[in-house]
Amino acid sequence: MRDLPPSFILLLLTVHLLCCSVIGFVLPSRTDGWRERHTQTQTQTSFRRPSTRQPSPSALHMSVTNTRRENLGDGGMWALGIMAGLLLPLSSSYADSSTGLPPIQKPLVSILRVIEATNQEERLIRSGKFRDAQRANIKLAVSYMLDNYRLKENIQILALYAPQDRQQQVRNAGGEAVDSLTTLLEYFDPRANSLKVGDIDRTKTDFIARALKTVRDRLGDVVDALPADEVAKAKDVIALENKMNAEEYQKYYGEPMLNAPTTTEKT
Repeated sequence: MRDLPPSFILLLLTVHLLCCSVIGFVLPSRTDGWRERHTQTQTQTSFRRPSTRQPSPSALHMSVTNTRRENLGDGGMWALGIMAGLLLPLSSSYADSSTGLPPIQKPLVSILRVIEATNQEERLIRSGKFRDAQRANIKLAVSYMLDNYRLKENIQILALYAPQDRQQQVRNAGGEAVDSLTTLLEYFDPRANSLKVGDIDRTKTDFIARALKTVRDRLGDVVDALPADEVAKAKDVIALENKMNAEEYQKYYGEPMLNAPTTTEKT
């Protein structure tokens, strides 16, 4: 290098810098292209039909236990739910793939929980029995059904698992259920605490009960369009959760759960 003229050394350095610049420009482009293809692959496979492999009882119990533990960590929302009698949703944990449940189970369990909740809420308004004043707020319960269970979103997802000739039927039935719940929020005084058990007359009670039955029936139509084996697995999850919830409620209060969930079927 010492014998080379300075001009030639300068030329070599210039070429070296140009090569480095070109390599630095090309490689990120290839990386970005790989990321784009990888993202597209994930998007295209996100709604594949689930495996038909039946989970073992131990795996099912582990999934439910993990789900309940996660909810206890999310601000105690699950604990608040069992004290209400009206169980709060599991949407936050069921949206997490760590539960080990097949994809259809996440929205399906939430829909079945809403059906169950309409039964509980109807019994509550007709009996007037609830543990504390907050549970008497009907609008709060309806908001939980719509928002915490992500009702609109889950109906759209479940429609993808229905037979092709019934997908629009599922969307229509789910839309009616959402509309009925929305009507309960909008029909009465807009104040958040205006609709409470004990403060409504017989006419309003009947109106609310009819709206809840419509929700229950239309969501039942959604469930009827889905694979029977997947529905059975979702009901097994709910039955096990309800059993565990009831046991913990009994241990905490020393008495059976008030207004406990009884069914996920249409009535």
